[in-house]
Amino acid sequence: MREFRGLWNQGEKLADQTWMDKAACIGMSHLFLGNGNEAGKETTKREKAALLICQSCPVRKECYEYGLLYPYGVWGGKTEKERQTIRNRQVRTKNVDD
Repeated sequence: MREFRGLWNQGEKLADQTWMDKAACIGMSHLFLGNGNEAGKETTKREKAALLICQSCPVRKECYEYGLLYPYGVWGGKTEKERQTIRNRQVRTKNVDD
C-alpha cells in the first residue's frame, strides 16, 4: 500500500506511514481500490482476492487503523462496507457517551 502514502493528505499532518513498506500488498493497488467501473460480482471477486492477501500481512493492524479514515478500498482486511459499519458504530457509541 505504500503507493497510497499521503494519497488523501489534505494538509493534515499524517501519522508515520513507514509500515506501508512492509505491507504484503505492495504493487497490487488494483486489487485494493478497483477502478470504479466494476459490477457487483467483479467487486466481490476483487475484494476476496485482496482479503486473501491481507490474511498474512504483517502490518494488517496498522493498515486497518489507517483505513478507517478512508471510504474507498480494502484496508487492513476490511472492505468499504465493513469499515463503514464500524465507523457508524463508533459514531453511535460516541453519541451515547456524550
